Amino acid sequence: MTFSYRFPATIIGMAATIVMVQPQITVAATADEIRNTAKEITVLIRENGKNVGSGVIIARSGDTHYILTAKHVVPNKSAPPSYEVIAPDGSSSYEINDTSIVRLDGVDLAIVPFISKKHYKIATIFDKEEKVTIHDDDSTTKSSQRDQPVVVAGYPIDVSHPGEPVLTLGLLLDKEAAFSTAQNPFDGGYELFYTNATQKGMSGSPVLDADGRVIGIHGQTEGDSTNNIEFGHSLGIPIHAFLQRASSTFKTLGVTAASLEPPEIKDYPANQLPEEDIEKLSGGSVSSCPIDNSISIEELAQRGNRLYRLKRYRESLECFNKIIKINPDYRIAWYARGFLLSQHLEKLEQGLNSLEEATKIDPNYHTAWRWKGVVLYKLGRYEEALTSFEQAIKNYSHGAYYQAWYGKGQAFGALGRHEESLAAFEIASLDQSSYAALIKQGDGFFYFKKYEEALKSYEMATAINDNNYEAWLKKAKSLKQLKRYYEAIIDLDIGLNITQIQPSLWLEKGHVLRQIQRYQESLQAYERVINLDPENYEAWFYKGWILQYGDVPKNIAKLWQQYLQAIASYDKVIQIMHDYQLAVENKELAEKVLMNIARACYANIENMSNSPKPRLHLSNIYRHPNEQPENLYFNMQLQQDVNDYYREGRFNEGIINTPLWELNFDINNPPKEMLDSRMDVDVRASGDVFCIKLP
Repeated sequence: MTFSYRFPATIIGMAATIVMVQPQITVAATADEIRNTAKEITVLIRENGKNVGSGVIIARSGDTHYILTAKHVVPNKSAPPSYEVIAPDGSSSYEINDTSIVRLDGVDLAIVPFISKKHYKIATIFDKEEKVTIHDDDSTTKSSQRDQPVVVAGYPIDVSHPGEPVLTLGLLLDKEAAFSTAQNPFDGGYELFYTNATQKGMSGSPVLDADGRVIGIHGQTEGDSTNNIEFGHSLGIPIHAFLQRASSTFKTLGVTAASLEPPEIKDYPANQLPEEDIEKLSGGSVSSCPIDNSISIEELAQRGNRLYRLKRYRESLECFNKIIKINPDYRIAWYARGFLLSQHLEKLEQGLNSLEEATKIDPNYHTAWRWKGVVLYKLGRYEEALTSFEQAIKNYSHGAYYQAWYGKGQAFGALGRHEESLAAFEIASLDQSSYAALIKQGDGFFYFKKYEEALKSYEMATAINDNNYEAWLKKAKSLKQLKRYYEAIIDLDIGLNITQIQPSLWLEKGHVLRQIQRYQESLQAYERVINLDPENYEAWFYKGWILQYGDVPKNIAKLWQQYLQAIASYDKVIQIMHDYQLAVENKELAEKVLMNIARACYANIENMSNSPKPRLHLSNIYRHPNEQPENLYFNMQLQQDVNDYYREGRFNEGIINTPLWELNFDINNPPKEMLDSRMDVDVRASGDVFCIKLP
């Protein structure tokens, strides 16, 4: 598998009144190159001489440079604070006028101007909402934002060397993983979720992609506020939150912004950091925890967290096991142990026991209650899971605990309490970053056949993450139920632009195309499903259905071949699903049609004497009153044993003696005279056949 990122050649073009320096984009292949890039664009922010955060230079107008940072680094205060910026060179200091700071609404971002005749490098910013294109070995294209390497560059509170920012390496998780993994709800525009081990004071630091471009601003770290210990991930605000506000913001600063149209996109090779660089960028020691007591509990916890973020789960577990031996009442150690065992080491029962210990030590530990509910749900203990989620909600004091409401909705659903499940998912979906909750809410509406409401939920989900085929598929299913077939096809095509290798997308497209009688396109979609999933009985069934009931040719030879393919499709269905009765019935009807064609049509074939085999005669072929004499109609209901007719001599009025082919032939090898004859057929849904002699 090869990878390529889709990157813009430039990011924003400002008018002449502002110079946004955009360096040539280069692939930063090593930690040293990323470090050099970070060093040139990252600043330290101080208040009254104390380090309070970091920032990144994102624009310049004349001698005025503009820093993007987290708003909580430079908050509004009753008494004007004394802020200063330590420039990237580490030696130059610039005062900040508090009244010139622009604090953005609805997001934890602020723009901080400072004036310097020395012009500093401007960061290249990149909206990560642009998709990452992955080319599989089979040349299928799909998009993903998962597990991209990212670096956070900033200055911790206790930094002693301005000009040398601390860099930590991690992986950027997608929004679904962020919602399901996050310990608590997050707002203020926080949408980036990454594994980098950050330190206190690094708020406002740039989050860089593997090519050294700014994709976001770091602002929060999960952890235990009681013990000031981290265990979890870091959160940042995506750069598009700034771009959405850039025009009005720079206008506020007296700067006219030029067009914010999307820049030209170019492809660059993906860039995986070498293994040796990971150690450089881990934010502290990542060696296994020692067996003796040579380091403190706090360092054991921080090291365990760093190992966890590097996905070295067993080594991380050993650190927390060590803490428990030293201090059995250390709640975050029990919580971390339970989380690691249950979520990453597949030891649900052991993980559950540890989470229970955490809630015994602190009955108000809402995060532990929530993950206890998750584990109980996985164990199928839904009533107990429900109780745990309710405890998590009760003990969370900062508004709605969206993740716990999501779990509660799942538990209600598993218990068959669908209305309560839908109500819980509606609360969970109030978290505007909760893609998963909106999907579940839509599923609930869909279950109750509230397709308009389901459609709205799925639409909101695509607004959060338009790079997941699942939401487009579910949206299309809702549109299909509303008979808005052409809109459904558009959404399915969007899903297929994301991934060509999901059978469910092709299957649904086949269903929608079949509804509007575009049978050949529908058949092609079902065949794509079969290529991807040869055991998909539904695709085999509908392939047979299209061949049997779709665009059925009148030519005997073509129809015969098409019906044989339909029968073969039904055979495959029955092989996969032995009790699929509709497939059995359709197969029988298809075979009946072939026999009717032979019985009704073969009599009209001339030059039958060329056949070496004797033919029987059947006397239950009627002239249909509405057809011309040369057109014969066969009614299967009148079929009786051939010999009975001759033995009983029942040649009544209206019955004509018609020479027929031998009855014991293989339908896979029908008489050549019939297939080559100048006759067409009209097959009715009942299986009845009209044979029409061509001129």
